[in-house]
Amino acid sequence: FVKKRKSDYLENLDDEQLKKFKSKLSHTEYNELDTLSWGQVKGLDRIDLANKMRDYYGEADALNVVLIILKNMNLNDLAQRLNKDLQEAS
Repeated sequence: FVKKRKSDYLENLDDEQLKKFKSKLSHTEYNELDTLSWGQVKGLDRIDLANKMRDYYGEADALNVVLIILKNMNLNDLAQRLNKDLQEAS
């Protein structure tokens, strides 16, 4: 199993999709954690955003949050790839 990083999935988003992803992230509650605020994520590039999510949610949960947001954005092909990778990892 080749470990995929969150930034690998975020790289597939164009700039407008990344902005929308960050907006949705700032409104996505997960496991009773407070959301990451818009101010915490708005200026981050893809790699820094992935690192921020990992630090905040932990590695596995951060990937689950990415999956939730990709589905919410109707980016179904990317969401299916991530979901498949998550299943193969477990």
